[in-house]
Amino acid sequence: MNWLSKKVGLCGKVVAIDTNTRFLPSSPHSNTVIVKEDIRHMDVGGDRFHLIHGRYVLLHIPEFESVLKKCFPF
Repeated sequence: MNWLSKKVGLCGKVVAIDTNTRFLPSSPHSNTVIVKEDIRHMDVGGDRFHLIHGRYVLLHIPEFESVLKKCFPF
């Protein structure tokens, strides 16, 4: 998360999303936001995000195909 915060700089924003945020470290960067949310029910479409990075997310979601279609409708 810190690496992404440094990469996007002051003009960008990093949003960390998890259903259990206790394992997400707090970031010293002001451009980082931690959201307690379920990616299966979150609106991630449109121009809301320029990049979506998921690490070990899909293996925990039985309906991963519907999540992929929602995030990448093409």
